[in-house]
Amino acid sequence: MTVYLLLAWTIPPLIYILHSDEVTRKLEGHAKIVTSLAFSNTLNVLVSSGADAYWKLQLLADMASTLM
Repeated sequence: MTVYLLLAWTIPPLIYILHSDEVTRKLEGHAKIVTSLAFSNTLNVLVSSGADAYWKLQLLADMASTLM
């Protein structure tokens, strides 16, 4: 089982694979740290908002090739 960790306090936020010690994806779009995160398996989306008063909707299908 692969365990992912989202490093939301970095700019840009990073998706990190815990077991292999590697960054798999940079979530572009925020100029400051991410303050809120929501994930939906049903809708297949990741929504983030940051200290820059910006929110971003990321479709997980767009990320699947980089995460798997």
